[in-house]
Amino acid sequence: MRQLAGRLLLGLLALWMAWNLLRLAPAVLAFLMTPLFGLTVFVIFLIGLNLFVLIGFLFFLIYSFGRTPVTWLAVGQIDARFDEYYGDNQVRDTARSLVTLLQAGASRAVTRSISRGVLFWGAEGSGKQFLARAIAAEARVPSAYINARAFKAGWLGTDNLKGRLLARKVQRRAQQYGGCLLFIDELDVLGHPDSGPLNELLLYLRTSTTTKRGWRRWLPWRRQPRSSVILTIGSTSQPQQPDALLLQTGYFRQVLSFPPLETESRYQLARASLEPIACEPAVLDRLVYQTNGATAGLIRAVIHEATLYARMDQRTAMTDADIDRALQAHRHALPAPLVVYSYAERRRSAYHQAGHTFLQALYGMATNGQYDHDQSEALDEFPLADIDDREGPLSRQELLHRLHIALAGRAAEEELLSVQTTAAARDLSQATAIAARIIGLFGMDGYLFSFAAVDPQSLGRAMEQSDLRERINTLLLDQYHQVRRQIAQNRMVVTAIAEALLLCDTLTDGDVAAIVSNQPQWEEAV
Repeated sequence: MRQLAGRLLLGLLALWMAWNLLRLAPAVLAFLMTPLFGLTVFVIFLIGLNLFVLIGFLFFLIYSFGRTPVTWLAVGQIDARFDEYYGDNQVRDTARSLVTLLQAGASRAVTRSISRGVLFWGAEGSGKQFLARAIAAEARVPSAYINARAFKAGWLGTDNLKGRLLARKVQRRAQQYGGCLLFIDELDVLGHPDSGPLNELLLYLRTSTTTKRGWRRWLPWRRQPRSSVILTIGSTSQPQQPDALLLQTGYFRQVLSFPPLETESRYQLARASLEPIACEPAVLDRLVYQTNGATAGLIRAVIHEATLYARMDQRTAMTDADIDRALQAHRHALPAPLVVYSYAERRRSAYHQAGHTFLQALYGMATNGQYDHDQSEALDEFPLADIDDREGPLSRQELLHRLHIALAGRAAEEELLSVQTTAAARDLSQATAIAARIIGLFGMDGYLFSFAAVDPQSLGRAMEQSDLRERINTLLLDQYHQVRRQIAQNRMVVTAIAEALLLCDTLTDGDVAAIVSNQPQWEEAV
């Protein structure tokens, strides 16, 4: 109805202008016959030419400053695939769902459903731009890649012009191919996102995804453009969670976090990057272990550096010396100083942590997290000695369960490996604190006197007495022997958990439950 009314008004305006031209026709013909016509036309031409050159030069400057350096990749020019992304599987699955939405660009309902963007959050080199290119390649749509720093302009006002011009280009590509992907890197450098080029760009994309803008929409012979999808992906590598950026723009409703690479992903990436050169399995294991916590880009850089060292020495295989030189060259980019443990040390650490993990699974005290055999402070994320009143009253048996978990690491070491390591130092500290509270605070071991009545800090001073220390040590030894018998009865289960930790570095609660259920020998807790 609005289009019909607009066309009627346009027709009436055209008739009115034609009627006025007919009325002025005799006067115009009379003026053309006068001798002043040529001079008048020449003066008007000079004035118009000067104005045209001046205005054209100004527009040229504004347009030049408003042009944004954008990398455009057409359909078929993108050489990225999902199979080459070595990262979190959940991130890959989410990216594949975005491909489905881009391929369904002909549907208006789908177009409205992704009228907001997706924010990629991860460290530099974690594969954010590569995954965006893989999305565009899989969906067979053109893509544009721009750094947010390019929106910074020297002239006041041209930064907003940059956002609008880029949005128009993206819209034209989307209407031509049915969809387009826009990747904005380093989105957080623009500062406050409610104003400036980012807001101009996102506002224009939000309102012009499926509508035809400009005066041509009123022409009757112009076909309505087909529905198109514009997927905007923002990228940020700031260390903190980008909550403020999301709340202020209101555009990026979905955050896709890129976690550090797991051990298996690092193995796959290393094998793929080592195709041009040979590498011994032991050297590969050391490379993967040394790059724990590194991004995919950093791992590729280390492997490339080590490959160059090997070829400079005219060798066809990579050695430990090449890995050491490459790691030394990139030591500032590594997440933390890495300590190389021998296989025997890693095995002792894995069996120690397996004791804790087994008792936690036995008593149903899962941490809803991960068990890592490389943690020197294994129980830091599960403080057994901290008794919170909000948990409710704990029974003596529940406190003993916590005591058993703290002692399980040392029990697993002695029962399965016949060694004692320093890894039990923090465990014994927590076990002693629990036993002291059972005896001196909670009156659960035939000792009703509470040291908290005298001074909340007096329990520590009272533990200096030989008789109280003897009672605590007796309780610890008695419970330690029970834990050791429990581990001996379930030797196969604890060994399976330890070997899995040694192989995979980390295990989740679900992994532990699967290992336990597959073992024939399993003694339930009483």
